[in-house]
Amino acid sequence: SMLLENDGAGHFTDITAGSGINIAGLPIQGVMRDFDNDGFVDLLVAGTRQHLFLNNGDRTFTEVQGAFSGNHMESFAIGDLNHDGFLDIYGGYAQVYTTPSNIDDVIWLNDAASGNNFIAVSLVGIESNRNGIGARIEAYGPWGLQVREVRAGESYGIMNSMTQHFGLGAHEMVDSLVIRWPSGNIDTVQNLTANQFVTVIENSCTSPAAYIDYEGSTVMCEGDILPLFAPEGYTYVWSTGDTTQSIVAAEAGSYNVTVYNGSDCFGVSPSVIITLNPDATPSITAEGETRFCRGGSVILLASEAESYFWSNGSTSLFTEVTESGDYTVTTPGLCQEFTSEPISVTVLESLVPEVESANFVNGQAEISVIGANIQWYDSPDATVPIAAGSLLATPVDSDTAFYAENITLYPGEQFLTGMPSHQGGNYSGNQYNGAVIFDCLSPFTLQEVLVYTDTEGPRIIELQDANGNVLLSRQVDISPGLQVLTLNFDIEPGTDLSLTTNTDFNLSQFGFESARLRRSDQNVNYPYGVEDVVEIKTSNLGNDRYYYFFNWKIQKPSFECVSDRVEIALMVVGTNDVAAGSSQLAVLPNPVSTLLEVKLPELQQEAAALKVLNATAQSVQEYGVRRGDAHVQLDMEGLPAGLYFIQLMDGGVQ
Repeated sequence: SMLLENDGAGHFTDITAGSGINIAGLPIQGVMRDFDNDGFVDLLVAGTRQHLFLNNGDRTFTEVQGAFSGNHMESFAIGDLNHDGFLDIYGGYAQVYTTPSNIDDVIWLNDAASGNNFIAVSLVGIESNRNGIGARIEAYGPWGLQVREVRAGESYGIMNSMTQHFGLGAHEMVDSLVIRWPSGNIDTVQNLTANQFVTVIENSCTSPAAYIDYEGSTVMCEGDILPLFAPEGYTYVWSTGDTTQSIVAAEAGSYNVTVYNGSDCFGVSPSVIITLNPDATPSITAEGETRFCRGGSVILLASEAESYFWSNGSTSLFTEVTESGDYTVTTPGLCQEFTSEPISVTVLESLVPEVESANFVNGQAEISVIGANIQWYDSPDATVPIAAGSLLATPVDSDTAFYAENITLYPGEQFLTGMPSHQGGNYSGNQYNGAVIFDCLSPFTLQEVLVYTDTEGPRIIELQDANGNVLLSRQVDISPGLQVLTLNFDIEPGTDLSLTTNTDFNLSQFGFESARLRRSDQNVNYPYGVEDVVEIKTSNLGNDRYYYFFNWKIQKPSFECVSDRVEIALMVVGTNDVAAGSSQLAVLPNPVSTLLEVKLPELQQEAAALKVLNATAQSVQEYGVRRGDAHVQLDMEGLPAGLYFIQLMDGGVQ
């Protein structure tokens, strides 16, 4: 496609480069209209792709992203459907060129967000044809000159409203309108105020200015009223059927008035839209994942409102969530409070390792802990583990400590998407190799797809980028009937990706380009997808075909949750020589389950402390002994099985 600038002397210059206009697919319709009323005509294109480019006023354009749904308009008609001074679009979703689809047509109402002014002109021919087709309308003002032509049809066989629409930006007056009729007649209308619909009858009259005055808001609560006033000095017919100069609006709807001045011309005011009990239900956006490990958080952000009350008690625009639960926000509306749909947050745990046992075996310590996936470290800040597994066996000859953490693996969420099963006719022509086109919004694995065939043989399944480059591929053997294919394609974010088959391989195997896999041509309703993950938008042969790969099984990436690191301290407890010739501590029996006999050395102090220590050097029992005691009995029956140490503290000596 090219953008050509007319120099007024019969020559055109290609200004496409640098204009911002880049049209994909096969364009069928293209018209210029001022959709934002800024005084510069914009560009709407439809076909196999849809584009809306707003004119920046400097020979450049900016494409509006997300103006319409994911379905691509094949054709359209343009006019001011709700009579508010902004052009609306009736979108049609046939297949190129005129093949019907099962996608409903859509009326896209212009939200009039710019607030710019306008003037709309309708013609009634007397000597010329009734609709003034072929007339040229010139609007003069501070902007210079704008020109419109009344056309019976344009672009590829479409008919738009014959009311000619001029965006005026912030200007409030049109200095003059000059109408050049096909008959050769010329009518001129001076000093028109903005924001009105003007009717001009050839060589006869111009419609009176029609408008509605009101004081107050057009957004009301049940029981409120808004008086509406037409200009004085006319006869009136309101859209409600009333014939008075003023009416009282108490119900939601569109109100306009037609004014008559006794001539053949009449004026119709712009509509006033009354909204009753407006819905102001807030929405919540998660800034981050709503499924995360303990210790993490997610920010939940509410849509803009006057004030906020979250289900967790927060009263700000956003709230930081660290616990699992369903969260809502309540905000005030004009007439009542509104509460959002809940958003679910899941906090995943990874339990701290629990010491199960600690023993000395053949000169080394064996520490057993409970956990799913244990990593061992020799310092609290170490990044490289020294061992893995629930059992650590290592020589120990001095006091030391080890650190264990537990890693819990959580598989990513799984979803089914795409058209669930085949519907309609079975196969396309053998000259076609079909593809489904999709956007990957966040990483996922395409694990499985469902296919049907009547022709046995291998196929190469390919993931291609928007330029047809192969990103991933897998050769699979397919038997007649229904079959689930395992692909396990790890797909990264990208737009206009394609899932298809290898054309050359199909030719070599079957003698034609088709993969001979079933495709649907009935009840196809794009888009299919998973929010924030994937959107299957269309096929390479249009919106009413779904090719080959049904019932996608996808999985978001798995991730790990790591527990806090727990310290396990080991103390090597020996027996010091406390006096010449003194005997050492001795225990009997070993191992023991009930009573333990401890033989004591000769004490240096009158009293001493005898302690039972567990494998982490924590005291679990303590006894007092006195000089002269030769032995003492300890009750071990209540202690968990494991490795224990006996410590005697005789003054400052152990």
